[in-house]
Amino acid sequence: MASKMSDRADVLRREAELFEKHKDQKKLAGGYRAIPRAQDPSQVYSVRIPVDQLSKLKKMAKARGLQPSAMMRAWVLERLNIEGEEPADVATIAQELFDAASRLRAVTKTANDS
Repeated sequence: MASKMSDRADVLRREAELFEKHKDQKKLAGGYRAIPRAQDPSQVYSVRIPVDQLSKLKKMAKARGLQPSAMMRAWVLERLNIEGEEPADVATIAQELFDAASRLRAVTKTANDS
């Protein structure tokens, strides 16, 4: 048992040293990646969601490999962009269509897997 703990401690130590050595790089060695700082200040906001809808949200987020809060945030920001005053350029519209198609594929896959 002590040997396993020692092995784990060695692995963690080496990983920590590697991370410290490359922490200022955008793409870090060993698959680590730097997390960019938010460009704009943000604020936490609470949203009440019915429990049955929340379970659907969690399934959809899991199918996409996202946290439910990240998916909700993306949806809200996407809708704000759509409803914004400035008309979107063709590239933005194409990206939104691609994202919508991806969501539809994920929902269809989730529904078919159930």
